[in-house]
Amino acid sequence: MSRVELKPKDPKHEVIVGLDRQVSRFFITVSLVHDEDGMGPIVFKNRWSREDVIVNIDKYAEDTPRREKVISAIWMDLDPADHVPAKEPPS
Repeated sequence: MSRVELKPKDPKHEVIVGLDRQVSRFFITVSLVHDEDGMGPIVFKNRWSREDVIVNIDKYAEDTPRREKVISAIWMDLDPADHVPAKEPPS
């Protein structure tokens, strides 16, 4: 499973997108950075449509060139991890 970190709009969030190769589906998970009460992810679903992933990327991830590369890769059915490094570079 590929995982790519995107810069969140809300600094309390962590935004991870990628491709689950076993089921050939893109995903997004939005979690609290320091989830001390064990609430789990804010946004998570087992099966996503490509459009749902893009909508949630727009909703939770800051508009950056990195985000646009990830969105482009998803629209082209490519693994976003093949087009950007897994971790968000330090600002």
